[in-house]
Amino acid sequence: MDILTFLLIMISFTVGDLSTIICPLNETEWNVRSKTKVCQGKDDYHCLVMEDGKTREEKCIERTLIMNGNCPIFTNDYYLHWRTCNKTGCPSIPYRSDEVYNFPVCFEIESEENNLHWSQQSRSKDDAFALKIGLPLGLIPAVLVISIVVILIIKKRRQTLKCLSGFRRNDDDDDDANDVPELRKLVKKPEYISIAVDHLKTKKIIYVIGQLGNSVSTSGKKITKIYAKRHQMSDHYYNYLDISQKFSEHCPEKVFKRKTVNFIDGWGGLWNENPCERKRTLDILVQVAEQSKSLDNTKFVFGLRTEIHERLKDELLKQEIRISEYERVLLDNSSIYKRKKVVEEINLLQNSCSDGGCGCKSLTFERVSEIDQVPIGTFLVVKLMSLDHKMIPDFLRRNIGPLKAVQNLFEGLMEDQTWPWLPYFVCLGYHDNKEFKQEIASEFDISEDMLSEPEKVAKYTKMLDKDKLAPMWSERFDLEKPKKDETREVRVFWHNFLYICAFHACYKKYPKQMIQFCNLDAILQLVRPMSHPDPLAIIACEKDIDLFCEERLKNLADDSVFKEHPLVLDWRKRKE
Repeated sequence: MDILTFLLIMISFTVGDLSTIICPLNETEWNVRSKTKVCQGKDDYHCLVMEDGKTREEKCIERTLIMNGNCPIFTNDYYLHWRTCNKTGCPSIPYRSDEVYNFPVCFEIESEENNLHWSQQSRSKDDAFALKIGLPLGLIPAVLVISIVVILIIKKRRQTLKCLSGFRRNDDDDDDANDVPELRKLVKKPEYISIAVDHLKTKKIIYVIGQLGNSVSTSGKKITKIYAKRHQMSDHYYNYLDISQKFSEHCPEKVFKRKTVNFIDGWGGLWNENPCERKRTLDILVQVAEQSKSLDNTKFVFGLRTEIHERLKDELLKQEIRISEYERVLLDNSSIYKRKKVVEEINLLQNSCSDGGCGCKSLTFERVSEIDQVPIGTFLVVKLMSLDHKMIPDFLRRNIGPLKAVQNLFEGLMEDQTWPWLPYFVCLGYHDNKEFKQEIASEFDISEDMLSEPEKVAKYTKMLDKDKLAPMWSERFDLEKPKKDETREVRVFWHNFLYICAFHACYKKYPKQMIQFCNLDAILQLVRPMSHPDPLAIIACEKDIDLFCEERLKNLADDSVFKEHPLVLDWRKRKE
């Protein structure tokens, strides 16, 4: 490591805001740094440039496949995205986002445009030789510069600590004074995150409530991680299905450990609510809420979809569980922070488009906020628009909206053979290139060789370790339980709303095959009879409902967990 690298690292560590983060430039350094971050669950260590191109950040986030010619970045809301690379040294092959250290050009920020790869070049033998020659000549001015920097560091550190002391609201946060860079990052967090962290000190549970795509999981994990760090506790992330069986078999003390902050989401369903899960969801919510009172030094953060919370809140009240304003974070509410993030995403969308007549040029926060045909977050709406700018006029039409617009996009991808195997992908919920299910593929006239061009669909998908796939409710019946013990990666949609839109597209073209062969959870969550409309679900005809209940469920239609599903209710009513 040369003097320049050492000085920049020390300045960054000591002051925090005088220099940006320096990302690891090889596998060894990357692995060492990742161990200090202790990422959990599905998340892996990443060091990436922010979308403004001015700073770098380190975060724990799910890795994904990045196609050649692109560099991974963090969006302003800390989603993993990518942008085209047009410089020397750009990636020439597909790679995982946590292997970006192989392409130092992807770490370049605006302030380093004139000395790209300085940190990589500093490791070369030529630089080492140049340093031996230049060091004596530059020693005197270097000493003067270092002296000035030290003075500035001391002065700046005092100012930083003074400002940060005003940020703390309680004396028990003083332990954070030794972690200035981390606190500097926390100050940047939206106000609702800071408020929720404060309220968690006196509350056992904080409920993070929001629409699909309104950062429920992201916000819940931030609250969990920040609180755990401040109070020297461990943080853990769960899907409610992961703990459902354990909670049934054990007392809560054996499920949740002491000195932990536990974030639990996935309540009710992965893509939409599964009515079959409603009772179990309520039971687990009530049990954890009630029994958490006796769990010493254990905190909880629940991530709930808005519509699921609305359907359960009356039942929770009957159980005398009242969620006060101090125990909830409502992500659907308008705020300055939310407006700022959406406006930034709109600007990014517009700046990346060279077509002066494109519909993106007329987008404003107000116009995007009026899109309400389906219950999804405004930020997600703008991200979806970036997939294909030709969809934007349809997004804005009252009779179409986001779901129909993206559905039309997927229908086109099937029609022009860009993605002919989309129905196969949707039926399974993922694609494993080491596993080919002939019995499903043959129903859609799909051959194995059609699945060999993933780069065409990379913008809609990401790579995920198979053992990190979200659990399925139907696994309890051992109907279609995927093998999740393998460590290899599989392809999934990068957002659940994309799966919903793709399901609609495939169901429209192949209703009978989808009813018979699509994963059971998708049918239960995304198909309804005419008598039970749902903004995210398809309305099935009576013939398809009969096929599902009589052939797919067979004897299970009489099972107590299925009998209250709208599809079964409709079928039974017509058969009586």
